Order: sequence, then structure tokens, then C-alpha cells
Amino acid sequence: MTEDQRVLYDNVGEIRNTDIIVRWSIASIFLTLHSVGLTFVATQFIAGKPILIGVYVGGALLGLMWFFLNTRMRQWTSYWNSRLEALEEFADPQDIRVFGGDEFHQLLIYGASTHRILMILSGSVSLGWFILFEYFLFTT
Repeated sequence: MTEDQRVLYDNVGEIRNTDIIVRWSIASIFLTLHSVGLTFVATQFIAGKPILIGVYVGGALLGLMWFFLNTRMRQWTSYWNSRLEALEEFADPQDIRVFGGDEFHQLLIYGASTHRILMILSGSVSLGWFILFEYFLFTT
């Protein structure tokens, strides 16, 4: 691997890592928003006040947005992984191949990935908001 390729590999790796940090920041923000919304709903149930339909719709839309953002962020991470794998083709044979190695591909296919966890979490939150919305419609 030439020095230019090594610099490119390092920069692409940094871009990938930054995307992963952004992904976790997005997950934290959405988890906080949903926690606040569900806390609001719980206090309204306890107080016996009617709950605005906009809270349910907004929560469901935020949940769906989170789900689709997780999907898009996974696509970007996969793209950067493929670019890093392509650059590893220029490495010396004795160098360790991180993104092009068999272990990495096995973990992507069979491992319990954070992507799956985030997808289940965002999908569950969206489903929960829709269930609350239906409950609101049928009980009022």
C-alpha cells in the first residue's frame, strides 16, 4: 500500500467512525424524545386528562423517522466498510485485513449487531405509539 493509499484508508476510516458516532447520537436523541413523550402520556393517564391526538401521531412519526434513519445510517456504514475493504486489496499480504477478513463478514451476517438492536428498538417504539393511538381512539 502506497503512502497515498494509506492516508486515504485512514481518512475513510475516520469518516466511517464519525458516521457511527452520529448514528449513536441520533439514537440517543430519539430515545430521549420518546422517553419524554411516553412520560407525558403516563402523567396524563394518571391525572385523568384527555391526551391530545397529536402526541400519538407525533410519537409514531418520530418512531418511523428513527427507523428509516437507522436504515439509512446502516447503508452509509456498509458503504464505508466496502470502501475500506477495497483499499485493503492494496495492502501487503502479511497485513491484517480488518474489513475484508472472513471474521468481519461472519460477524455482519450472524452476530448480534447494534444495528439490529437499534432497528428493534425503533420499530418497537413506533408500534407502541400506534397501539397507544388505537387505544385512545377506541376508548374515547
